[in-house]
Amino acid sequence: TSLADVMTNVKFLHIYAGNRLIAHSANYCAYRNLTMREIYFPTATSSGTAFYFRSGTGCLLENCLFEKCYATSSSGTFGPSTITGMEQGQGHLYTNCIYRNNWAKGPNMTSALNFRTTSANGAIQMRVVDCLFESNKTYTTANSGKIYNLGTVELGMNDNVLLGCTFRDNLSVVKPTGTCSSSHASTVTISSIPRTTDPRRAVVNCTFCGNRVELDTGSVAAEEVFSRSILVDSIFGDNPLDVVIANCTFADKTSVLPDVRWTGADTTYPVSVINSFFLGDAANGYVPFISDAQGMLEVDNCLMNGCDTLPTGVAGDDNVFMELPVGAWDDLSGTRAAA
Repeated sequence: TSLADVMTNVKFLHIYAGNRLIAHSANYCAYRNLTMREIYFPTATSSGTAFYFRSGTGCLLENCLFEKCYATSSSGTFGPSTITGMEQGQGHLYTNCIYRNNWAKGPNMTSALNFRTTSANGAIQMRVVDCLFESNKTYTTANSGKIYNLGTVELGMNDNVLLGCTFRDNLSVVKPTGTCSSSHASTVTISSIPRTTDPRRAVVNCTFCGNRVELDTGSVAAEEVFSRSILVDSIFGDNPLDVVIANCTFADKTSVLPDVRWTGADTTYPVSVINSFFLGDAANGYVPFISDAQGMLEVDNCLMNGCDTLPTGVAGDDNVFMELPVGAWDDLSGTRAAA
């Protein structure tokens, strides 16, 4: 694409592609009302994706539908992204888009929407606003080392924001085999890479309900670093992470996995969770947060159902712990009944 391109009301249906369907490298372009349905990348390498931003500044992806897209990779450090991959770029906006029933399968780091990059200059100030991520599946397997299933969305690099998005009924599956030492998986993964300083990320006004993380049959025994909602993971170690999770709703009784987990080697910045609501199943041992030994997690001014106190390693105050009346919460829609 070239400068000031605009693509509107276009449908891409039932297409077999090699590695990318649209590869973008321009500034200030707009893509509106696109439909991408049943786009297949059966032999993708490490970046098979329906929409790929190679670079550019200030582009818009609005009112688009990505449905039943599939990408698989049998090799490479990074797995396929299925929908949108980001190598470099700044200030792109994804708004009012629907990502539904997409599937990414690969040897490592699969995801549906991926802002990860190997460049220290890429994927800066990305905004994902009022988008729906529903019934997407990511599957990751490997036979050595650590494996990462990045889930529906992976936020990397600087100043990226998820605002007003809903994550419903997404599934992340991992299958460690051979000599795998650990598996990392979540619906949303927030991570850092080498050579990046002071990256900031925020998840604001988002709703998580019905999302799952599972081990596939035939997996070997390995450390499980799982979260059913958000995993903040300094994957490569010693990278500063400045993360705020605010005004979010975590409404799910389908799993006792934590909703927010902070792991990694860096302790420069805490992860702050504020003004949010958590619903869990206390009878089955629900713990809403986990902060691994080297991490920091601060929880303030949150309402928690199914949790009696903050877990060890998690700091915070002004929190309310309570059991809501039966029927006060709709697990499926993720909305709380009026008092």
